Amino acid sequence: MLSGLSSVQNKWQLASPREGPLEQGLQDGHPGWVVSPYFEEVQIFDDEDRVGTIHPVYTIPERRVDEIKAYFAAKMGF
Repeated sequence: MLSGLSSVQNKWQLASPREGPLEQGLQDGHPGWVVSPYFEEVQIFDDEDRVGTIHPVYTIPERRVDEIKAYFAAKMGF
C-alpha cells in the first residue's frame, strides 16, 4: 500500500548519462532513475506526511537498491 502512496507523491524518470550530471543519480555512465517529489499540483497532505521513495522497478526503498548493487558489485566473479 505504501508503494502506491509513494508513487503518487514522487515522480520517477529514467535518465541517460547524456541528460544530466552524475549528481542526478547516474552512476558510472549508465542510465539511472532520478526521483523528484510532485509539487506542481495541489497537495492534500503536508510535506512532513510524505512517505519515503520506493524504487519503481524493485518496489523496495530506494536506498536499499543502491546498497544491494554495491554489495554485489564488490563480489568476485565466478
